[in-house]
Amino acid sequence: MYKRQIQEIKIDLRFVQGMATDADDRAIVKAVLGLARHFEIDVVAEGIESHQTVEQLRSMECEIGQGYYFSRPLPPDRFAAWLDTQGGGKGSGRLRAV
Repeated sequence: MYKRQIQEIKIDLRFVQGMATDADDRAIVKAVLGLARHFEIDVVAEGIESHQTVEQLRSMECEIGQGYYFSRPLPPDRFAAWLDTQGGGKGSGRLRAV
């Protein structure tokens, strides 16, 4: 039986940030999400900086994202406090920040 070595795919911020205005970027994001779903691989959308991008990714059923929309880089002690306020990213229709 074939075992996949891929645990996670990250969608580069250039595609994520371009989704709102570029149909090709949007198509690439949708295609990556579709392939990952088929092969049961987690996807992280990088470079999320706006609510509009979060909503677009939610509509595409993207579950994990990272970017300045959620938080700027934090030192470890502040990160732990921030993480406690996030509820682990669980919730209906919520995009989990990593």
